[in-house]
Amino acid sequence: MTRESLRRLLLIEDNRGDARLLREMLDDGGLHDTEVTLVECMHDAEKFLAESAVDAPAGILTWSTSLGSTG
Repeated sequence: MTRESLRRLLLIEDNRGDARLLREMLDDGGLHDTEVTLVECMHDAEKFLAESAVDAPAGILTWSTSLGSTG
């Protein structure tokens, strides 16, 4: 995947600080124009992907987060 092809990224992450770090890494890497959509669990990611296309999904989840649990 080239920089030009990464326009829409779906980030599955429940920690807003980690999401902010990813945005900073994209900016530092010259990917300022990449649109990042943040969802907090797999359930929300599935709903989003059912209605929208992305160039790439990304995320590091704990087991409870992937199931949509907050505890």
